[in-house]
Amino acid sequence: MKKQEDEFYLCIYKENGNFIGHVVSNEGEFPSKLKVVPEKSERVRERRRQEELDSKAFTNPSDIDKIFSQFVNSMVGYMEILPMISSLVPNMSSFSTMKGVIGFAKKCGEKVETCEDYDLFIIKDDSKHAFFKMMQKISISSMVGRQIPKMLIIGIVSSYEHHFSLVIREIFKKNPEKIESSRKEFTVQEVFKSSSLDEFRESILEREVDSIIRESFVEQISWIERTLTIQPPIGSKHNGWDELVEIFERRNIYAHANGIVNSQYLRRSSAAKVKYGAVKGEELTADGRYIGASIEAICEFGVKLIQIAWRKIEKDQETVASQRLGEFCYNLICQGKYTLAIRLLEFATSLRDLSSEQRKRINLVNLANAYKLTGDNDKALEIINSVDWNFANYEFQISVAAIKGNDSQVISLMEKVSQSENFESKNFEEWPLFAGLREDTAFKSEFERIYSRPMNIPSKKKVSIFDVSDSQISSSKKIGSKENSDTQ
Repeated sequence: MKKQEDEFYLCIYKENGNFIGHVVSNEGEFPSKLKVVPEKSERVRERRRQEELDSKAFTNPSDIDKIFSQFVNSMVGYMEILPMISSLVPNMSSFSTMKGVIGFAKKCGEKVETCEDYDLFIIKDDSKHAFFKMMQKISISSMVGRQIPKMLIIGIVSSYEHHFSLVIREIFKKNPEKIESSRKEFTVQEVFKSSSLDEFRESILEREVDSIIRESFVEQISWIERTLTIQPPIGSKHNGWDELVEIFERRNIYAHANGIVNSQYLRRSSAAKVKYGAVKGEELTADGRYIGASIEAICEFGVKLIQIAWRKIEKDQETVASQRLGEFCYNLICQGKYTLAIRLLEFATSLRDLSSEQRKRINLVNLANAYKLTGDNDKALEIINSVDWNFANYEFQISVAAIKGNDSQVISLMEKVSQSENFESKNFEEWPLFAGLREDTAFKSEFERIYSRPMNIPSKKKVSIFDVSDSQISSSKKIGSKENSDTQ
């Protein structure tokens, strides 16, 4: 069909029947296939992707106990929501383009040619203005969509800093002499604005906390090290320190420079060039993988930092601190966050003055099981065999047998374990420790014999609180249950 003078061509390209792009032309000359050239930012992201490494039992929780609980709960929420949103944004942009272009072509044009790779339409010239206006709106929406992942990184770092500021307040509350020795100056007017000495002290506290939070991430940690006499320096012991610093510095350029790399970012972050290949003047984006890794990195560091501070300023709370840490690690295993659980459990088992031998053994069982669930059976056995379990109770014995893959011993111990005051039938159904046994006929038969009911096997599909991700938020035990209840 011959094009009239007042018409133009719109070629819609396909791949496996799916829209991949379009080209407009007045002459009707198009390549047979569309060569999709990724934007520079997309090429950079791809390179980076390739370079990236594979209520409570205590009725009167302390303030720092509450801070820890609030922090880990916020991290679980971020783990659940942020990767989902960040992955939806580019898909939504692509969908809008596809829907807009195809809809416009069908409504305002006439198909003149079709094949496996494209559909060619003739569009009347009086529709040209409407077409380009539509494309302008799509382009604006896409530009705004690229900002959303940046906002997510800003949000996760802000959440960490909020809880960090609460920890600083707790340090000052437990060490009031550090405020009393402050050299900050106040005007007479500022003093008289306070209605009482307590209000004036509170204003001093707020100013001290604010001044620390305004420092760089590295300087904030240096303050913690000096104040709590932490040796060796935290950064020297924390794996992934350079990547962590990069996250905070990237947050700064997202907040103040729209993600454009500047000299300060490159100077402060050693990972900027080495790992991410950042170049001054380039715009840094954040895909779902980067955001997910950032959440876990900040969660891991925040948990460790609060735990260290907690044990420094409330030495009598070590038992509570150890239990909270163990419970959170167990919940991570239930969510399928094995790698993060391993890093935190290794931290837990490395702590000196551990609250009890039982807690140490619970952590070792969970650590070994986390390694086993990642497929590293050798490491799991190494951890389990590092301790003598001969005189351990039946719950530990069945746990060790499960990790070692001794199914017959697990089954032989089921009835003895079921008689324990602290053990419930749902533990067999829900603990990740028994995940590999729940399809075993002998295991299910023994369960039915003991409890006179069939075993309820959880769905293999992990359930999210939003039913949209592969994470499983709820654990088989409530936080705050008896100490040995989070052995799994």
